[in-house]
Amino acid sequence: MGLGITRVEITYGGESVIMSWDGSEASAPIRVDGETTQYQTASARHRTANAVLLAARYAWPETEWPEVPLHGSESIESNEAWDELSYETLEDEETETVEDEI
Repeated sequence: MGLGITRVEITYGGESVIMSWDGSEASAPIRVDGETTQYQTASARHRTANAVLLAARYAWPETEWPEVPLHGSESIESNEAWDELSYETLEDEETETVEDEI
């Protein structure tokens, strides 16, 4: 059985990074430019916008980002940095499950 990995291009301040994540697997890591972050899908409440926010915190740690909502149904609170950020889903791809990658 494969995992559905989603790749998202995130742009902020004229710089772009690629986030990849599996929104269906709670313990799957959120990656930025291929680097595993300290965040997992569960940290993002299985929502793409929340995963993007966490990836942005990793990529641009000096920036003041809003908090991730406590509940998946809540929206991210707007602030200047979040309003300037943009993101776009690049593709979905199927990959084989590999135990030592997770």
